[in-house]
Amino acid sequence: MAPRGSSLKRSSILRAPLSATGARTGLIVVALVCLTCTLLGQIPSGGSSMSPGGSPNDLQSLLSRSAGLPAKSGEVFFEGAVNPDEYVVGPGDQFMLYFWKPTYSEVSATVNAEGELAVPLVGMVRVADRTLNRAKAEIDEAVARSMRIAAVSSSLVTPRRFRVHVTGAVNFPGTYVVRATDRIADAIDAAGGFARTVSFSKDGIDSANIGSLRQIAVVNRDGSLSGTADLALFFRSGVTSANPLLRDGQSINVPEKTDGGPSITVTGSVRSGGSFEWKQSDDLGTAIKLAGGLSETADGRSIQVIGRSGGPKSLDIVTTPGLLTTKLAPGDHVLVVGAPDTSRIGSVLISGEVAHPGGYAVTSGETTLRDILASAGGLLPTAAAQSARLIRDPKQDPLLPERDRILAELFRSSQVISLENDPGLAAEFARWDYSTVVLDLSHAESLNNEAGDIVLHSGDRLEIPRTPLGVRVVGAVNEAGEVAWQADEDIRYYIDAAGGKNKGGWVHRAMIIKARNGSQIRYQSSLPIDPGDLIYVPPKPAYASAWNSFKDFIATAAQVATVVLVVQQTTK
Repeated sequence: MAPRGSSLKRSSILRAPLSATGARTGLIVVALVCLTCTLLGQIPSGGSSMSPGGSPNDLQSLLSRSAGLPAKSGEVFFEGAVNPDEYVVGPGDQFMLYFWKPTYSEVSATVNAEGELAVPLVGMVRVADRTLNRAKAEIDEAVARSMRIAAVSSSLVTPRRFRVHVTGAVNFPGTYVVRATDRIADAIDAAGGFARTVSFSKDGIDSANIGSLRQIAVVNRDGSLSGTADLALFFRSGVTSANPLLRDGQSINVPEKTDGGPSITVTGSVRSGGSFEWKQSDDLGTAIKLAGGLSETADGRSIQVIGRSGGPKSLDIVTTPGLLTTKLAPGDHVLVVGAPDTSRIGSVLISGEVAHPGGYAVTSGETTLRDILASAGGLLPTAAAQSARLIRDPKQDPLLPERDRILAELFRSSQVISLENDPGLAAEFARWDYSTVVLDLSHAESLNNEAGDIVLHSGDRLEIPRTPLGVRVVGAVNEAGEVAWQADEDIRYYIDAAGGKNKGGWVHRAMIIKARNGSQIRYQSSLPIDPGDLIYVPPKPAYASAWNSFKDFIATAAQVATVVLVVQQTTK
């Protein structure tokens, strides 16, 4: 027996007032008890969920209600009219029988536990495990055999409810009561959905499915495999066959995904590309559906399938739809190429010494001069390849506004000559077209040739002459004009051919304006002269009224022309 003093001490403690901390703890405990009682009071007795051990599980029942299953007995939700060729009759289905002969009557009948339907004046008719259409035919045949004058119509009034088993990577594995109009996804929702991993980090909460969405095994009550449901395909494309209707007593097993398991990838012009679990039945059509279908810009005539073991193969599903059944292997990558941007489609005109002159379609800013020469069949042997002229519509020149601004500034400058006072120089400026570039296409077909890399724009014209362009010689010469181009001749040859310099000419200050890029180069005896070049012989200082102005103008124009060519090269 405990000492008397100790008993008194305990009793005094019990009678002592509670501390503030003890009072708060007690209130929290009472609140939790009340909350638990309230939740339990909301759970209906005889819930539709069963724990794996066979006893009712109140939490699962509550979850099944929130998952969208019927909360009231007799409440039915349809996704549309029942498909009589798809719906399979079973115990619990309620029918209405309408007899039209010999007298009209209506009879309600329910398929019993043995799968039979009681038909008045006929007897028991086996209808279970038959499609709805076949079950109706069985009823009609039974009535016709038993009654000489009779007409009957049968109708499914209320689909049955039955049990299915959901196992594997779901939140609450167990047995659940479902409707005959429910599908695999409904049963998984009733089981709390797919199990997920949850990880916490400074960036937030990450969550991912543990279970496989594509390998869901559906086993009949006799143990045979009914097939596999593919909810990834169903959720992304709405293919209901990938989310089949439930059958009595089926087991739905959701396996866990294998990290690094076999997969396929779909990218390009699709609505929702990515990597997906590989399924043995996967083909090209399934892959496109998994990716949400083709986008508006997709080009179905050029779908690339890139395999790990082989090079890419291009498939045209527009002209050959049967290619959608092309099987895919693990690791395959489907690339859906985008259709050309028709807003950038235009044409160019090729004239002169090519095999097939005429207009050709181009993609502005992409099609190269090499491409268009190949389309035109290449240059003829008679072509003056060094004198090809590329004439661009000034509206297609991205630097046109800036170039116009620079030229306007030059003419407003006090140092710029008035062209009205120098008709010869004005005529030369009028002849010089900065939207025209002279090209040497002798080796344009080769991949390392810069001229072949020039990108084209809609409205461009390419002229390939039979004879080379001449060389213009202007300024302080006796017979200014055009001189026939001769290979390997220097600047002296062309000045002499233009009658030589006059008494005011300053040959050693001559300027060569290159037709290919508009650049200006001072006199060099060894400088090669190309077709279309311009040679300007300035006057000596005593006569140099216009020289400085001409020099400044040409320098600025050449700079602009060079920038234009650089832009052409970098935007191809």
